[in-house]
Amino acid sequence: VMMEQRAASKTFGGMWNCCTGHVLEGEPSLLNAQKAIEEDFKVSYAESDFRFVFSCKDVAHFGGLTLKQMVDVYVLALEKPPRIAAVAIDREEATGVKYVTLEQLEGIYREQPSDCVIVSNPEYSSRLFRSLHNIVNEYYKTLPQEDSDDERHNKKANQLLDTITDDGVLVEAGRRGEVHRQSVWHRAVHIWMLDLASGNVLLQQRSERKKNFGGQWNCSSGHVKMGEPCRPAAIKSIGDDLGLTLFEPDEFEFLFQANNVTDTGHGHSLRQVVDVFCVTVPSPTSYHQAPPLDGLQLAAGEVNAVRYIAIDELEAKWREGKAVNPEFV
Repeated sequence: VMMEQRAASKTFGGMWNCCTGHVLEGEPSLLNAQKAIEEDFKVSYAESDFRFVFSCKDVAHFGGLTLKQMVDVYVLALEKPPRIAAVAIDREEATGVKYVTLEQLEGIYREQPSDCVIVSNPEYSSRLFRSLHNIVNEYYKTLPQEDSDDERHNKKANQLLDTITDDGVLVEAGRRGEVHRQSVWHRAVHIWMLDLASGNVLLQQRSERKKNFGGQWNCSSGHVKMGEPCRPAAIKSIGDDLGLTLFEPDEFEFLFQANNVTDTGHGHSLRQVVDVFCVTVPSPTSYHQAPPLDGLQLAAGEVNAVRYIAIDELEAKWREGKAVNPEFV
């Protein structure tokens, strides 16, 4: 994790912290996160490189000042981060940079040395380290040595999800495997791609290797990880599953939210609060026609096959129920 030593003229001058910045009136926090990186280190990254992980209130005291802030926290996860020697530091903002391991950063928050800025709200550190470990685990999942079914499932089982009470109250995070086994409510997204020209929707067949609903047909779907907004989760899900990465964020139309309980067949039920999105083709900004099936990039170990189906036909199959159509989720 990169840390910067704040310039002596700054609040908390001479102390180590992550890159920070204020959110200007009327601007999204993501834009100001980009600006903070650009101003401090003279390097630019795309919006899609910044992952929002959570928001947190904090009250800090320094030199007689009391700072009350609502902090939006982003993670810029890079496979090849810049070398320290290559970082161009704005000396008005910072006087030095260094990398520390995630374990060292956790030690800093435990020991609270005087030369480091420590966010006082304990919820901040709790969610921060859960998020960072989760992102690292996700990266490990992509490595070749993590390719086996068992290892892949174990990594997924450790993903952190926001959990929800029966009354709809968002509570603490839980590990995905435990959330599933204990039938705890959690967040998910469904993404339907509709071909306006034909009236067909795109379905994908879940891999036989999937623990839940293997070999069955459904729309693109995914979990919403701890602290994650639903729209980025939807964008990531259809991109990861099918390689459909050209859709702009504003093309993901939110349709509705529904509570869904589904029997997994493994002795527990999948309880999800599902945000349902729709993307349409043809689109003037992304796909000018319905993507051909043989041109889609199916995620290995996730998706077996794809097909288009008429809305009326899908509606009829759902109306008939799973007893008649067991191959459909």
